Amino acid sequence: MTYLSCPTWDEMSAIRVLTNNCVSEIKVPKDVESAHTVDYNPVLGLYATRGRVFVWNPVTEEVVASLSTTCDGFSGAIFLPEDRVGVSASSTHHGGDVETHTLDGKKSRCLKMEGDQLHTTYPGPIALSPRKTLLLADVEDNCREIVEIFVDWDNLKVLKSSTIDLSTPKHEEDEEEEVDMCGTDFLCCLPDFKIISYEQGSWGLSVAKVRAFSKEEVRCEERHSITYYMLEGQKKELKGIHDEDCPVYGVAHDGEHLLIGKGDEVVLLESMTEGSTAHLIADVKVNDFIKAGVGINKKGQLMVCNDTVIKVFEYNCNPRTLMALCRCNRKNTPNDYRSWVNTLAIPQLLKDYLLYEQVQAT
Repeated sequence: MTYLSCPTWDEMSAIRVLTNNCVSEIKVPKDVESAHTVDYNPVLGLYATRGRVFVWNPVTEEVVASLSTTCDGFSGAIFLPEDRVGVSASSTHHGGDVETHTLDGKKSRCLKMEGDQLHTTYPGPIALSPRKTLLLADVEDNCREIVEIFVDWDNLKVLKSSTIDLSTPKHEEDEEEEVDMCGTDFLCCLPDFKIISYEQGSWGLSVAKVRAFSKEEVRCEERHSITYYMLEGQKKELKGIHDEDCPVYGVAHDGEHLLIGKGDEVVLLESMTEGSTAHLIADVKVNDFIKAGVGINKKGQLMVCNDTVIKVFEYNCNPRTLMALCRCNRKNTPNDYRSWVNTLAIPQLLKDYLLYEQVQAT
């Protein structure tokens, strides 16, 4: 009798990722002044990058919209329901506002939110909640609150706004230690209403599980901080106000795992817990990507961008087939590829295959 050995729990639960598997590069159009963060709309096939906010087509490299803000400081952009993009901007000592723009020039409208509607003086990172409301963090103040803005998207009108307290009744750290903060730099929200934010201070990465009992009652049921992770046996800190040597330049979530761009590394965390094991996805030159951003496209691939290029990484264990990759990069194939293939130092059988010639059975 033959016995089959069953895999251990560690073998079943271990996560394997692909490292430095860059499947494509997307050139940022010359008209785009800077691309410090990136968001992607799979329906429209457009990218939005901020510095000054640009919306552009990756195929034609056409800039669809250039959204200048009234502030020279922080700015952020995300795609919103239908054909809209949200822009948040603020500058020190001057405050800021949030705007939503439609991308159809024939009916282009702008909804500007400011003052009491924002519940904050310095609007920072924005995200979209599972119930299609806007979530807004403060880029200057470190209060444990996130603003939620209810918008009538059909008529493009603000219905109401309120704050979500991200502190929990038993969060003793807030009472025991006075924490020096620099405001929120990154914000994202998961489908289960888990709010992830990063602050360059003593807290590092904040993970808050929020439950919406009704439109009026929203409570934070659980919150914890991630101040470090373990990469190849080394402790990597996420906290610290003066972290200029290894800055965190991006946080993203692919629906299952948390991804962090820090220094010259992009890593995936096995769990959203303190001291989680991390896996290296990509090495990037910190000089090129120090002002970069990370995001996830519709295929679950990682996007890392800087001012001139967006690198797309396939980091999971089931990368696309060679045929699929070739189809995606077909536009990069030169028109004279036939003469180019014939110059390759490969067997004629392979040349016939590449040239779609009929291959004789052997």
